[in-house]
Amino acid sequence: MNKKFLSFIALAIAIVMVLSACTPSAPPAADTTPADQPAATTTDADTPAQPAETPHADDDADIINLTMLFSENPHFPPHDGWVVPREWRNQWGVEIEFMTVPGVDHASRRSVLLGTGQGPDIVQVPDRHSEFALNGVFLPINEYLHLMPNLSALLNRFPEDAANLYELDGNLYILPWVHMYGVFDTGLAIRIDILEELNLDVPTTMDEFYDVLVAMQEAYPDSTPFTGFIPFINQLAWFGRSWDFTHMWGGFPVNFNYDEGIYESAATHYRFREMLRFMNRLYEADLMDPEIFTQNSDPWTPKLSTGSSFASFAWTDQLPAIIYTGQQEVRPEFYMNIIFPKGSNEADWHFIFRHLLPGYTLSSRLADHPQIDRIMAFMDWWLYSEEGAILTNWGVEGETFEVVDGQRQFTQRLLDSPAGAPRQAQIDYGLFVANLMGIWATDRYGAYAGPVATEQAAQLNQMGRFRPGPPSPMLDLDEMEHMATIAAPIIDTVERAREAFITGAMSLDDDWDAYVADLYNRGMQTIVDMHNSGIGR
Repeated sequence: MNKKFLSFIALAIAIVMVLSACTPSAPPAADTTPADQPAATTTDADTPAQPAETPHADDDADIINLTMLFSENPHFPPHDGWVVPREWRNQWGVEIEFMTVPGVDHASRRSVLLGTGQGPDIVQVPDRHSEFALNGVFLPINEYLHLMPNLSALLNRFPEDAANLYELDGNLYILPWVHMYGVFDTGLAIRIDILEELNLDVPTTMDEFYDVLVAMQEAYPDSTPFTGFIPFINQLAWFGRSWDFTHMWGGFPVNFNYDEGIYESAATHYRFREMLRFMNRLYEADLMDPEIFTQNSDPWTPKLSTGSSFASFAWTDQLPAIIYTGQQEVRPEFYMNIIFPKGSNEADWHFIFRHLLPGYTLSSRLADHPQIDRIMAFMDWWLYSEEGAILTNWGVEGETFEVVDGQRQFTQRLLDSPAGAPRQAQIDYGLFVANLMGIWATDRYGAYAGPVATEQAAQLNQMGRFRPGPPSPMLDLDEMEHMATIAAPIIDTVERAREAFITGAMSLDDDWDAYVADLYNRGMQTIVDMHNSGIGR
């Protein structure tokens, strides 16, 4: 690898370190992913034709050994009882050694390993990582699509999303995550029983949400009504939905303007300022937990389940355990649900989705593996076949799930778990774990999120609240290096300023103009222009 590439990687790692100081305590279950079709009830409707007959390894001589960088969630670390790795070996003779790193270190560790060219065979990625792809670090998947009928069918089914995954050299280096229909896995959760107790309506705007928090605090003076957990960048992203705004897209402070079809500066946008002003109102009124910037889910969970806080953005799979504990320790009526308040009258609430999202890359070293054809057929089965989707979403029939009246449901042991069947299935069996997923099956989402959230997702689809993600800019290595050089100090400035604006250390009235001028002096417009120049190449 040349020195220019290595210097670029150093810059990329610096940006990653800023953006990934912390990690969510719940897995990134599924990016919101709608479509026009009605929700299917089985994975059969979600997957294409099956690959050739599954080979079985008869002895250790047939075993293929691979390595994978694994972002470990402390709430369900991998162990020998997980059924997905077991079935890889039993059905395909493939053993994958997990190179586990704490979630907090995954992004930086990934960049370091890929930058050396000595990364593991399989790496989960949040974007195309063009800087590595165009330097020969990743295997070009398109050269093996003749061995991957399931993936090929999905690429043909969703051509616009597939186009976003290709590089300027015409190659596909990504094995995508696949979402078939519009679902959501995060949202603003609030205590419904407290709303009912205080005769309060479910808030439909952020101003109403503010008034509700005030009323809750007046009724419960010792409470801090709104709380949250790290990484704080997630909280900002979830807040941004209410203003129909993305303050950080693809690791850069840009927002895509759907009306004009162009990227624009997010860090200086008036909606970003409105969002920060609202968060400052919460903070100044002592309605927001000051530990929202630093706490993980360990102290966050009991704050909600014991009633010291009443609202928070959350992953949907976190709510069952909170509700169960609250019903046992606070009162039987304890209940939380997701709401969708708007930030302003002009902002229509949206989830951004793609059917195909960056999922995994394979090391280019595998091209020389004597069993490369079998490896690629295995990847197609694991990630994109009906059988693989059932395994990663539900597990093994009779062991982790049953079919009742034509519908899959978890075994009674899992259904009886206080943590909720979806979370217990993650802990015990490694099911619906982001590191192991290919297709996020629609029927599994219903079990994961529950009937209320499933109905909400159907309503949001009907309302048109899901829309495609913005086009991915195509840049060459020189352009990416230039943009990374400019972006690093800008991102650092934005990171420091947004917390200061929320806490009042900086004034959104007196200091905003100087903040904006500083970003443009550092090259904010160049980042925007480069994003727009890379559209449609």
